[in-house]
Amino acid sequence: CGGSAVLVDISGACCDVNVTDAAGYCCTHSSGVDDCGVCGGDASSCSKIISLIYSVDSTDGLNNQDSEEYNTFLSVFVNDIAGKLGVQTDQITVLTVNPGVRHHRHLLQQMSVLVQFQLLTTNISSTVLSVANILDTLEALASNVSDAGTSQVLHVSNVTADGICDNGICEVGEQCRSADDVSCCFEDCPLIMIPCPVGESSTECNRQGVCNRTSATCNCFYNFEGDSCNLIRVKGEDSSINTDVPVQGSPVPVPATPPFPPPPLVPAVSTTNGVLPPPTATSSSEDSSVVGEVWFLAVMIGGGFMLLVIVAVISIQRRKQQQIMHTDGNPVPLLDDES
Repeated sequence: CGGSAVLVDISGACCDVNVTDAAGYCCTHSSGVDDCGVCGGDASSCSKIISLIYSVDSTDGLNNQDSEEYNTFLSVFVNDIAGKLGVQTDQITVLTVNPGVRHHRHLLQQMSVLVQFQLLTTNISSTVLSVANILDTLEALASNVSDAGTSQVLHVSNVTADGICDNGICEVGEQCRSADDVSCCFEDCPLIMIPCPVGESSTECNRQGVCNRTSATCNCFYNFEGDSCNLIRVKGEDSSINTDVPVQGSPVPVPATPPFPPPPLVPAVSTTNGVLPPPTATSSSEDSSVVGEVWFLAVMIGGGFMLLVIVAVISIQRRKQQQIMHTDGNPVPLLDDES
């Protein structure tokens, strides 16, 4: 991507923003991704799964979905919640009813049940489309309950978005993770999004590569390799070494080749009872070099000694001649044996 992208989406396109929709594509819309996982959506395409605690007169028969008490409760609950949210009754589907739950605020005064239901938010007021708006509306109802009376929202446990399969829109929870994934929706999300291997940083591709989610392979950055880009290639060698990548994902520097070779190691000399071992024999070239240096030094010393001897002899002869001269300056002739 030339270094300017933040991530690569499921199609291999470079993303300038760190936002992808439920299908795995880059989302550059100004409003971002909605609760349904749709880029630029209004949170109306998917359903909302809501769990809340609801007050009742009696829990008798609510364990049996075929009982008259259970069906009566469903009718009362659906009409009450539809009116409070401003939706049609056919947009609410009760999923489970658990009568064994009591809320601590009304433990003594009121009996209650935990109800989970699905709300379809298509073609309804925009005030109750998003998860946040639905949660705010129901929590406002729960904060104004009275200690007496029934058919009241006592507490909101959870509100989540849930994709609707086969509506032509890839939504949250519908993305397939493998070819045999039965919990996804191939009709809406045909591309399989497979996580890539993680490295020591516990993130995909060790933060040293780009994940191709359709093949679950990492395209490693320069000088990195391995299934999760957790290996760094040593310069000038075929082998690789493990990297120690920090959690922040900073690139690991490549070890540089030293400018000069390291000095040779000198083996330590061991002794036996304090006695050094005999010297090792040197090579012939080393012997010739040593002999030449000794010979040159001997010649220099000998030449200097001979020069000193010659100077001393000349000095002695001159002194003898000075001692045997007459007072008038004439030299005394020497005898043959003296000369």
